[in-house]
Amino acid sequence: MGTAKIIRAATACQKDEQSVIFFKSIKQMLQATEQGLPRMKLTTRSRYGTRMLLDLAQNGGNGPVRVSEIAHRQGISVKYLEKLSRILKKAGLIRSMRGSKGGHLLAKPPSSISMGEIVRALEGDLNLVTCWTERTSCPRLKTCVTSRLWQEVSKALLERLDSMTLEELLKASTPEDATPCCE
Repeated sequence: MGTAKIIRAATACQKDEQSVIFFKSIKQMLQATEQGLPRMKLTTRSRYGTRMLLDLAQNGGNGPVRVSEIAHRQGISVKYLEKLSRILKKAGLIRSMRGSKGGHLLAKPPSSISMGEIVRALEGDLNLVTCWTERTSCPRLKTCVTSRLWQEVSKALLERLDSMTLEELLKASTPEDATPCCE
């Protein structure tokens, strides 16, 4: 059953206040999933995009790096890296050069690129829940006992990602780290 059908069925079933709240949260969750909004698990976009940027930082010192070279070193398909490169370029994290000696370069120094910036570009909003960022989304916000917890967890995650730069990640890596830890 598609998301639209589930949303229509949920809307039709809304009888009492508890059901309305439940189905609204299900609807929001389904819509967020459809729109690629945050989940507790980062997608391959963030993991592979970070690997692509690290590769550019390591290998872009002598000029533009071709996507095919990154794909070979990182074990990621060229097609997927091309998709990620469009997102990263739009976010101002990389720049592209055309021609026989073309490829990609970081748009700014690795010390100026935060992990938060990378993940936001590739995943979108990083807040774990929307109830405290979109005040009208939950009628129970004023009485919700977990809202503060999710707000604090989101804040800690964002602060940590924003505090770590691509340069720090590069310095922390060793030759043994050349093989990706997760697929």
